[in-house]
Amino acid sequence: MKKLLILLFVSATFAFAAGETNYDIIPRTVNFLIFASLVYYLAAEPIKNLFAERKESIANSFEQIEEKLKEAESQKELAKKSLENAKTKAAEIVEYSKEEAQHMKQKLIAQNKSDVEVLHKQKEEAKVVAKNHMMRDVVKEELEKIFDSPDLKTDSSDILDSLIKKVA
Repeated sequence: MKKLLILLFVSATFAFAAGETNYDIIPRTVNFLIFASLVYYLAAEPIKNLFAERKESIANSFEQIEEKLKEAESQKELAKKSLENAKTKAAEIVEYSKEEAQHMKQKLIAQNKSDVEVLHKQKEEAKVVAKNHMMRDVVKEELEKIFDSPDLKTDSSDILDSLIKKVA
């Protein structure tokens, strides 16, 4: 770069020293080349650095976006797996609930059968108690009739026959 600048200065010097011409295109061209080389010499590195930094920041942004995308995809996969696990768990819970409901239904049916049997037994026992109570009442009424009647001449066998007829 420095060699180019030195060459331009030397050539410009020779061009002006060569003589006077009526054409001003050559000095203007030389001046432009000197100006362009100075601008290049002064601004080339900062511009290169600016574009390199910009390129690097864009690459970093792109990498960060790719990382976020990969992370989002992995989270999506985890969410899908979690959803599948939840569906499986829900199906298991429903199945367990159905089994538990069936078990409770059978248990309630058995309990109700047991309760009905107990009620039937109690009813039968109540019938027996009521029948015995009625028999006592009938016997008591008949005995009172017999003992209260004026013709107490009856024999014990007659009393027994009378009681048997009433009870039967």
